[in-house]
Amino acid sequence: MKLNFRKKKDNSKKKKRAVIPLRLNILFFVIFILFSVLILRLGIVQIVQGDTYKRQLEETENVTVSKNVPRGVIYDRNYNLLVGNTAVKSITYTRSQKTKPTETLQVAQKLDKMIKVEPEKLTERDLKDYWILTHEEESLNRLTTKEQALDASKSYKIQVDKVTKDDIANLSADDKRIATIYKKMTSGYAMTEAVVKSKDVTDEEIARVSENLESLPGVDTTTDWNRFYTYDETLRSILGSVSSAKEGLPKEKAEYYLSQGYSRNDRVGKSYLEAEYQNVLAGQKSQSESVLDNQGNIIETVQKNEGSKGKDLVLSVDVEFQKAIEEILRNNIKKREISWWF
Repeated sequence: MKLNFRKKKDNSKKKKRAVIPLRLNILFFVIFILFSVLILRLGIVQIVQGDTYKRQLEETENVTVSKNVPRGVIYDRNYNLLVGNTAVKSITYTRSQKTKPTETLQVAQKLDKMIKVEPEKLTERDLKDYWILTHEEESLNRLTTKEQALDASKSYKIQVDKVTKDDIANLSADDKRIATIYKKMTSGYAMTEAVVKSKDVTDEEIARVSENLESLPGVDTTTDWNRFYTYDETLRSILGSVSSAKEGLPKEKAEYYLSQGYSRNDRVGKSYLEAEYQNVLAGQKSQSESVLDNQGNIIETVQKNEGSKGKDLVLSVDVEFQKAIEEILRNNIKKREISWWF
């Protein structure tokens, strides 16, 4: 009995030993098949489809970028300059259609270390947008699973609503300064030039930015213009004024100008002659062709059309005669005030 029992035990061990190598062989065979498929797939990608993927990687796109030109000047009948332009150094930014907000923010943070920009009065929405950009993970964690599954625009609206007053209060002076630069950079449409700084730009700032243009995609140093009125308040009631880059298109005429091909941050005449002769004074924008890679980054920019300065306007008014009339009126008003007083 004992001998038979031992024989049975030995048989079971033999069966187990025979089963284990079989399972290993099956496992090795499956691994071999998987590696064969992987090698075959890599071969197809590199040999058969390699040229196609290479072309896609090197694929570029040409996009035309428009830039503003100086406005035409205004003379009186004797060609005395009434309204002219002063050239000023300017730092601009042009974003592509594929530029992500986080990429623009990174450029704004770099620019903040190179130029001096005074924080402007930012709206609550501006500060909330900036806080979300700089606290992406925390902002997303505040959303429920259901809210995260919503449409991107609806989900973002909820993110904005969940930014608290304490969050905004904790933003530092540096944050507000960077938020100001970011707001300037994102004004207007993609592929249109936005002015980051055009007032009191120093030679040192121009030099620092110019030296680092390779690490500042979309940024450029150029020349902008400011309007000046030679005779101060004389004839200002008919000459009118021009909007700043910050103001852009007047709200009441925005739709009209947009239909004419203007951008939201374009400077246009706001009143009187500056507004009435806008099409004459504005001139033709210069056009540059920017080459974009397949990620939407600007590789290089080549000037395609220099554009043309706005046409000049000659009035029938004699400014010296106007000044004499105004002086007579002021003297008479003073005499009347003195006689009335006594």
